[in-house]
Amino acid sequence: MTHQVFKAMGSPCALTILGHNESQTLALMDMAKREIVRLEQKYSRYLPGSLISQINEGAGSRAIECDPETAQLIDYAFKTHSESKGLFDITSGVFRRIWNFKEPRLPSATETDRLLDIVGMKHIDWDGEKIFLKKAQMELDLGGLVKEYAADRVALLLYNAGAKSSLINLSGDVMATGVKPSGEPWRVGVKHPRDPSKVLATFPLEFGALASSGDYERAFVLDSVRYCHLINPQTGWPVQHWQSVSVAAKSCLLAGTRSSCAMLMQEDGLAYLQGAQLPFCAMDHQGRVFHA
Repeated sequence: MTHQVFKAMGSPCALTILGHNESQTLALMDMAKREIVRLEQKYSRYLPGSLISQINEGAGSRAIECDPETAQLIDYAFKTHSESKGLFDITSGVFRRIWNFKEPRLPSATETDRLLDIVGMKHIDWDGEKIFLKKAQMELDLGGLVKEYAADRVALLLYNAGAKSSLINLSGDVMATGVKPSGEPWRVGVKHPRDPSKVLATFPLEFGALASSGDYERAFVLDSVRYCHLINPQTGWPVQHWQSVSVAAKSCLLAGTRSSCAMLMQEDGLAYLQGAQLPFCAMDHQGRVFHA
């Protein structure tokens, strides 16, 4: 069994792979890391030559043709947008222009209104092959999908390549294939959102995923109010009801979007989680814990 820690997609990542022998395991590790790099280079908004950068550069002026892989992700984003009543929105990344969670500053109403004018998936023309952002200065941001999709992709590649077992952890979005060498399921802990030394819950994973969203990593506190990076695209302001939401599912993409949507739905998130009929653990702003 080989374990490696590295940085990708702007975050710490870890891969644990059990192959049939050392040479196979090392080859599998290399293949997995190359797939993560491929997806980062394709979908990072920070890389000038990425597909996402090309789409954003064309905002207000031209449509960009998308390959089948990208089309699948965009279709999924539209489906999730509908299921969340517009709260999961891949055009809302522009709010980072006025929310810098490294310093405690609240944006003005003028700043917020200016960005609200270019946020909304109604401003996207999408025919299944070409995408056009109708307003200049708009941006597409697949950050809420790609890391989870990458975990699913790596898991599938490893499984098809003959890995006996694997545990993929991309900055807390976790996907498992198979069991530990002992024959037991992988056990993945969810850290307490206010005390990293504590574990809020533990999920057994065999062939499945666990993803978490929360208000604890990119956030600041001002006048006793916490403001986090998860922003309601309809108001331009951070959500505040949940401290953390973790969801287990068969795919990391499903688990990740469910946890994000629950956070964005605030008070309505609990009914949403219960209706999804997936294992979850959530802590609200009062410290109450809910699980299923």
